[in-house]
Amino acid sequence: MVAAYNKVEVLYEVVEYVDEEDSTSKRNAFNKEVLECERRIRGEGSYYALAFFSGPCSLCEERKCCEERCRRFAAARMPICASTIDLKHLSTEVLGLSTDHALSFWKSNLTQHYFRDHSPEHLCIGLVLY
Repeated sequence: MVAAYNKVEVLYEVVEYVDEEDSTSKRNAFNKEVLECERRIRGEGSYYALAFFSGPCSLCEERKCCEERCRRFAAARMPICASTIDLKHLSTEVLGLSTDHALSFWKSNLTQHYFRDHSPEHLCIGLVLY
């Protein structure tokens, strides 16, 4: 599927956060920017524009998804890692970020022990294929 697209917009930002709530809030704000980019590109005539976000979905409170169907389907998107795009390569080789920053989008999935000695920041990354 990814090979069917000709162009890509890459949006990224390393955000600093105070706690998990702040992290989720900043990730959601970034994801809204990615959705706006997707809408802008669609408005310019690329009707099949498709956005991806990094990391787990954080749209629903307490990260509890509805088991039957998504309640936020208009804003939810498939994670980049489910699209077969190598985020570590994209982050380090293409964007020139450090390995720590490249892996930091997984912070919410990994135990706090792994990141205890790291600074409170994580990578927000979004792709819009068109």
